[in-house]
Amino acid sequence: MRVSYQITEFMTMLCQVRLEWAERIPGVVHLDGSARPQIVSKKLQFLAWSVLKQFMELTGVPVLVNTSFNLHEEPMSEDAVRWLEGSKTVRGGLRYL
Repeated sequence: MRVSYQITEFMTMLCQVRLEWAERIPGVVHLDGSARPQIVSKKLQFLAWSVLKQFMELTGVPVLVNTSFNLHEEPMSEDAVRWLEGSKTVRGGLRYL
């Protein structure tokens, strides 16, 4: 199935990851073999697109992990320091980041 930009703009859809890619990008693949992709548009998100393009040229991998570090019912974090200060995950035992 080909996934459209409109469906994945806000990472609201799960897709199954092909085995050959799951082996290359295990950090973005969920236990059930799915991932929540976000397609980045050169026209709409030029900076993010440029970072991805450069990363792909350096590594051959056109994928980065995108996380906001927010948990269900917690506000979006402005930066990692504020997330570490207030996150339930840290208080709950996160050991590594």
